[in-house]
Amino acid sequence: MIRARLPVPVLFLVLVSLGAAIAVLGVQTKMIVLLVAMVAVVFLWTKPEYGIFLFLLTFLFTYPDALKGSGIFTINNALGALFCALLLYRAIHENDFWFLKVPQVRLMLAIGAVLLISTWFARNPPDFLMELDRTKRELWDYFTQLAFLIFMINFIKTEKHLKFIVGLFLVVIVMTGLSALMVADDGDYRAHASFGIKAAGNSNRLGFYCLVGVAMFWYLGQEAESRVRRGLLLAGSALLLLVAIMTASRSVLVTALLFGCILAVEAGISPRRIVATGLVIWLFSFLVLNAVPKQNLERITAFDVGSSLSGRSEARSSAKGRLAVAKMALQIYWDSNLLLGVGPGNFRWIRQLEYDLKRLSTHNGYLWALLAGGLFGLGLYLLLFWVTWRDLRWMERQRFAAWSPPVWIVKSMRTTLLLFLSISMFAEVWLNIMPFFIIGTTIVLRRLYMKNSERSVRA
Repeated sequence: MIRARLPVPVLFLVLVSLGAAIAVLGVQTKMIVLLVAMVAVVFLWTKPEYGIFLFLLTFLFTYPDALKGSGIFTINNALGALFCALLLYRAIHENDFWFLKVPQVRLMLAIGAVLLISTWFARNPPDFLMELDRTKRELWDYFTQLAFLIFMINFIKTEKHLKFIVGLFLVVIVMTGLSALMVADDGDYRAHASFGIKAAGNSNRLGFYCLVGVAMFWYLGQEAESRVRRGLLLAGSALLLLVAIMTASRSVLVTALLFGCILAVEAGISPRRIVATGLVIWLFSFLVLNAVPKQNLERITAFDVGSSLSGRSEARSSAKGRLAVAKMALQIYWDSNLLLGVGPGNFRWIRQLEYDLKRLSTHNGYLWALLAGGLFGLGLYLLLFWVTWRDLRWMERQRFAAWSPPVWIVKSMRTTLLLFLSISMFAEVWLNIMPFFIIGTTIVLRRLYMKNSERSVRA
């Protein structure tokens, strides 16, 4: 097997030459930037797994304007070009394009093809509504995050690297949750992030990410040998769950109840577990009632839409708005091409131009897929999630090989997938990095298991 380190001497030679040029010409900002860039290229070429960590952060964070670049020269594009060159180099020299045989990758390529075909047949918006057309943005988001997934499954090759990237993601979630507790009073009583994951600036999505962090802490705590460590992980779960409640999001509450049902099914029924669970619920309820403002509690429990309380009145208006959007989305879909939909990014301007003059999104991942790619798009997405769920459930049962997948990661991804499918009923999150991360982690886990199983059989 030909290693990817062959070009390194050449890169170092260029680096030395660049350093000599700086010494001769004097210190110049652009030359220093080029020098740092060359150092980064050399490092990431030999250690691409660290580039994947950085690549993930570029999707999660909003980075400063000074680092955004200009036009096509951005951090994401630079990393993508580097990884693309490295991937092609390895695949061609090793004659192994294994990732194209992965069911999830094939399904995602098929989804991409459906989105492009749907775009081809879709109408163009009038000039005065061009600002509402999100076609280019949604296609760009989909294919750049698909590229991230392909790079991730190719360059994350060890259990250590996988644990690091999942751990990094958990750290980012904790930072984001803590930022919501420290945000200054800006007139919005619902918790929202001021730092960290950019999508968590929205209260509903902050609550979802906090629940993902709760799941990771919980399953990690199940494997903790020390009581102190287990207690710290439980405290982390409680903190993130408290932030999730403070978002005052009913969709988050529904998803949290689903999470509780998952844990109840996993735990089974026994007197000891019932008492322990009851004690935990009592303690957390006491914490919530004393730490969460009344207005937040009113809104998050506003399922009786007839109430006139301030928080519940606002929630009632929100619920009616969501229902109206869902009806409108289904009507637009019914009036369009049933197989291909209206194309990605076209719902808002079509709605404003031809229906009720409003420009809100569908607030629903299933409806988004149905409108963006029709029956083909929605069907492929559901099949993609089913294949991923099947792989995760299969890995949960693998305990007989010399190497078994890390149980806490497998269970975290399995539960996160279910939570994601739940929150998808209330938000357009299918173009978010989260499904790509779940699917990429699942593929890496399965590949690691299959490789180690083959080695143990040969031994």
